[in-house]
Amino acid sequence: MTNRSRILSDVLDTLWERGGRPEPTPGGDDILGLLIRMILAQATSKSNATRAFGELVDGFQGDWAKVCAAPTDDIAHLIAVGGLANQKAPRIQ
Repeated sequence: MTNRSRILSDVLDTLWERGGRPEPTPGGDDILGLLIRMILAQATSKSNATRAFGELVDGFQGDWAKVCAAPTDDIAHLIAVGGLANQKAPRIQ
């Protein structure tokens, strides 16, 4: 695990300790899901952002910790339909 992944994992653990661990859903009603949806919505249509989010959730079974630890290229591949995937993928992580 990279130092960046470790830091993000610690942040997630802290958030989950304080607010409880949400179950990520394709609807994106958890706070991280909402943040990721906002990133994906930049410079694209709503339908493409929704498709990109769905691909990301499906690709990692809705587990944001797996997204955090995954190679950035894997994330970019999954969200490509939303455009600017090479810029958005590292920001999502």
